[in-house]
Amino acid sequence: MVYFAAFGILIATFFFWIFRFRGYAPEPYSSRPCQGRAWKTTFPEKSKHEIRVFLLIFTNAFAFRQNQKLQINPCDGILELYQTIYPTNHFGIDNLELEAFARDLEKKYKIDFSAIWSEDLTFGRLYESCNQSKPSFMNSIGQ
Repeated sequence: MVYFAAFGILIATFFFWIFRFRGYAPEPYSSRPCQGRAWKTTFPEKSKHEIRVFLLIFTNAFAFRQNQKLQINPCDGILELYQTIYPTNHFGIDNLELEAFARDLEKKYKIDFSAIWSEDLTFGRLYESCNQSKPSFMNSIGQ
């Protein structure tokens, strides 16, 4: 009986999330103009493509529409955005967005997300950490 109740709560949370956001980032993120300039100002040496790949990993993990990737600012806190989606505890039940995001970043950038994580981690600092951990081309060919 307890398992059925827990499963019911999980399903209800999932449908609540789908109904509430329908693939859109929550406010205030969804109503922002493009934050591409903030990303290029913060990371002028990075191409638009590299920045967008990182942001697509985020939008895919959180099931947001891909066209919302540039509504995230490098100064935005990851936990702050997560808490906007889940403003209350929901008995610890969520859609495992952070875990999916961490897994996908670890796979793409070869990082240890848990070593980088802090409650005040921003998207910009995470992106910087992802790029610091990537081996340079010369190191990857053994020179």
